[in-house]
Amino acid sequence: MKLKFSSKSQEFEQDGTVKGTKVTLTNDDGGFLPVMLPADKIELSNTELEKLALEVVYQENFRDKYENEKFSEIDEKIKNYNENSEVAQATLLDLITQLYDKGVLADEISEETQK
Repeated sequence: MKLKFSSKSQEFEQDGTVKGTKVTLTNDDGGFLPVMLPADKIELSNTELEKLALEVVYQENFRDKYENEKFSEIDEKIKNYNENSEVAQATLLDLITQLYDKGVLADEISEETQK
């Protein structure tokens, strides 16, 4: 069952305040599924609303799988950051070594260490 965007509307409380943005998802078999999003989402494109609504449906119906996928995404980002950090450290160390070799950098020797 593939759900797709059908319509959007603003929902109001009895006192007239905006309750939220209702997105209706439908399928080819005539089924429909209303999903409530925050009120400020009404300004988003239909494609963005569809994506958010599907994410809400997924979170509510497949919570464990959703959480595991999110943790996997975060783990992958951490691995990438670690790899980038290692490359940056190696590059910096190489640069410092080259500057030492060319005499641009030198160790500071304080008077205390010479005594």
